[in-house]
Amino acid sequence: MAITYKVIQKRNPLDPSAPKKFYGQAVRGRKIDFKKLSIEIAETSTTVSDGDAYAVLITAAKLISKYLGLGYMVELEDIGTFYVSISSEGAETEEKYHQGLIRKAKIIFKVGVVFAALLKNLTFEKQKTPAAKKP
Repeated sequence: MAITYKVIQKRNPLDPSAPKKFYGQAVRGRKIDFKKLSIEIAETSTTVSDGDAYAVLITAAKLISKYLGLGYMVELEDIGTFYVSISSEGAETEEKYHQGLIRKAKIIFKVGVVFAALLKNLTFEKQKTPAAKKP
């Protein structure tokens, strides 16, 4: 499998006065949605309809969200683990720290063996420059 990338020029956010450098950035490809995924799950299974697969995926997403909101780490065996992380400003002492210093929360996904194997075997292909449009 090849991941397409493009080359972009960016500033160093830690040193805005430094010269810009060029970096590779993965190009997002087409998207597959839950419905299409559930149809493909049903096609590879002899016992599940696409409607059943869709219902299970939606229910799984709702339950993952519920448990993350309760502070759980959600482990999906070989797929990976979801957990909530927060970013905050610092306080001089523990007593001075308060909830208002929390800037944002985000959901982290730590890959399991299924995705780790994929990442080890990826290849990369530079995006072809699109041809200039004729007037």
